[in-house]
Amino acid sequence: MDYPWQDGQPYKISMLTSTGLVIEHDIAAAVQTPQAGASFFGLMALLGTYVGIIPVVLGMLFLPFLRTVGGATVRVLLAFTVGLLAFLAWEGTSEGFELAGASGSPFGGAELVVLGAALAFLTLTAIDHWLRTRRQQAAASGQANGLRLALMISIGIGLHNLGEGLAIGSAYAVGELALGAFLVIGFTIQNTTEGLAVVAPLTERRPPLLRLLGLG
Repeated sequence: MDYPWQDGQPYKISMLTSTGLVIEHDIAAAVQTPQAGASFFGLMALLGTYVGIIPVVLGMLFLPFLRTVGGATVRVLLAFTVGLLAFLAWEGTSEGFELAGASGSPFGGAELVVLGAALAFLTLTAIDHWLRTRRQQAAASGQANGLRLALMISIGIGLHNLGEGLAIGSAYAVGELALGAFLVIGFTIQNTTEGLAVVAPLTERRPPLLRLLGLG
């Protein structure tokens, strides 16, 4: 159906069914649906790099600073990360329930949001338990060191950032551009502090630069 719409303008769409039922939908900012292709996937990969890799590497640059400050400062920085995560979790959950309420599919309601959150939590808990077991076994055999712990943290953060990428992609997929931009900004700030968590076990060591880049 052709319609002379303008890019970025808000619209209200009303559909009249044969039974007289009117279905309305608000479009906050009309944009063309992106077509899957090399340029699209390249753009998404570039966006993921900006959000999930570069901020972590920037946070890792604070390693010399962590060597000079005490544990109280590190705990304050990590507490700041917890606060960001709590806010993003609340915002993302509320938006998810709002989108679920507007869905007419029997499998697209609030139950799906709760189920997805529960599965994500259980998956991450299982991974955390596996990594914790590996770390305890290494400590018992005398092989544990800061680099091994930093590697485990970087793997865990990588899996965590996969979920963040899914959240950003889902927001853009349903046309919530404002939510997508908000998640990009929030995750970028939060991922900078995650770099601190990666290098925190390395304050007593001096790993090579290439190894630090590999962790990032």
